[in-house]
This record gives sequence, structure tokens and C-alpha cells, in this order.
Amino acid sequence: MKECDVSIVIPSLNECESLGKIIMDTFTAIRNIDKSVEVIVVDDGSNDDTELELSRLQQSEPDLIVIAHRTNLGKARSLMDGFAVASGKYIGFIDADYQFHPSDFPTLIDALDQCKCDFANGVRIIREDPKGKKIASRIFNILNGVLFRNTDVADWNSGIKVMRSEIAKSFVLCEGDHRLLVAIASIGGFKVKGYRVHHTERQFGTSKYGGIRLLTGPFDLLALKVKELMGKRPFTIFGLFGSLMIVIGMILGLILVYEQQMLGQLIGERPLLILVVLLEIFGFQMFIFGYLAEKLKELEILVGPRVKGEVKKSVYEDAD
Repeated sequence: MKECDVSIVIPSLNECESLGKIIMDTFTAIRNIDKSVEVIVVDDGSNDDTELELSRLQQSEPDLIVIAHRTNLGKARSLMDGFAVASGKYIGFIDADYQFHPSDFPTLIDALDQCKCDFANGVRIIREDPKGKKIASRIFNILNGVLFRNTDVADWNSGIKVMRSEIAKSFVLCEGDHRLLVAIASIGGFKVKGYRVHHTERQFGTSKYGGIRLLTGPFDLLALKVKELMGKRPFTIFGLFGSLMIVIGMILGLILVYEQQMLGQLIGERPLLILVVLLEIFGFQMFIFGYLAEKLKELEILVGPRVKGEVKKSVYEDAD
């Protein structure tokens, strides 16, 4: 595969109405700043005319690459598959619905060229979305800011971003993690900055946004924070909780001994005795888990990072 300056991934699910426009405008915007570019569209199990539209576009645009999923695997998996085949020095992505504008790519790319950051994140100053979606996103951004204070970016879930190749190819994303890319890059030690971008109302297709995000979003953030803490010193976390359980168990145990020896009370059938035993057992188990996790962390450092990502190349054939 030939190398290029910029690779842009476009994850798509039933967005055939806007695909042609956003693909060609992306080529135009980046070629206008004298950068070689490839566009990688990941069709995530669409059941509209996406296949026909992409086949038509591939006939006239040799730098258009298509990856097709036989079924819907989610945006996170689509981004990973696109990042895996990308050959650009910089790798970015944009939503396929054309609410974000390819004309903003030069601003984000220039930030990387000028070494202002490693990860340029588009920030919507004026957001043209339904009120409920705005409120949910605002809550999500506030939680992000509380849990990851070292990342000064206002719009975490923006649908247009550009980053250095090594960042994109290091991502191992679970379902929903596409909303956490800013935090993941920041945890990895990369410099993330936000830049103003345009945002318009959806003109094509239908929104894939669902109310379930209100429930899963905060849990995804907490899971990432726990993963960050565990990844640094797992024995510290396990040891802290283990010590707390053991100390509480010892205090309750001393209370029971006092009641038996000094007050003459029977403690053999009391639930508190069972709680003491469980606290001591679980406390020592936490210590063991922490020790094993620490050894696994040391092994990971010695062996080095594992190969990340899995590519599924199912490329559309030409229409003829």
C-alpha cells in the first residue's frame, strides 16, 4: 500500500445520501493544501444503497478505500478497522452525516504540522443538535472534565478529529470507546488540543443517537478511569481496598471478642461474625489479586505492547 500524507476514515451506517458529497469534499479540502490523501470508508453493515454509491465513487477516485462489515459492529470497531489500514502520516476521521465539514480539516492538519499538538480535536462552538442531545453531551463533557482534569478540551465527542498515525494505530477500542478517544490519547501522554469547527443541522439520513447513551456513557468513563489507575500501579489499588477490608474486619472482630469475654455474650451464631470472616478472606484475596496484577504489568513492560487491532478487509468490487 502506498503511503500518503493524510488518511481520513469515514465510518458509515445507512448514510448513502451524504456519502458522495462528504467523500469528494474531503478529497478537495485536503488536496487544496497540497497534501496527498486517502479516504477510507467503513460501511458498518448498511442496508441502503451505500454499496452502490461507494462502488460508483471508486471508479472515478482511486484513492478511495472501502471496508465493509457484513453486519453492524459499531462505530468503535469501524474506526479501528479504518485506522489499521490507513497509511497516512496523519490519520483523522469525520462523521458521514455531513454535520461536520471537511473544510475544517486544513485547520486541524496545520496544528499538527506546526507541532502545536499530537491530537487535534474539533470543538463545536455553535452546536446544531436537538436540545436533549445537547444536554446529554454537556453532562458527558462535564464528567470527562471531572475525571480527567489534565485534558483541557471542551468537546470530547466531536465527530471530526486528526491525530498522528502512532496514536490512531495504538487504540484498542471496545464498544462505545469512540467517545473516549481524547481521554485515551491524553492518558497515553499525547498532547491534545481543541480547535473550532463548523457544525450544522443534520440534512441527510437519520440520527443513530439513542437514549441508552445516557446510561452507558458515565459507566464507560468510570471504566476508563479505573483502567487508567489499574494500569499504573494495580497493587496500590487492590492493596488499598484489601487493607481497608482487613482493618474493618479486625475492628469488628475485636468488638466481638470484647462482647464475649467481658460481657459474656454468645457470638457463635451472630451475623457479624460471618461478616468478619468474609472481610478477612476478601481482604487477603485483594492482596493476592494485586500482586498478580503487578506481576502481569511488569511482564507487559518487559515483553512490550501487543499487536493492537484486527483488520477485516472486505472490499467492494467495482460495479462492472
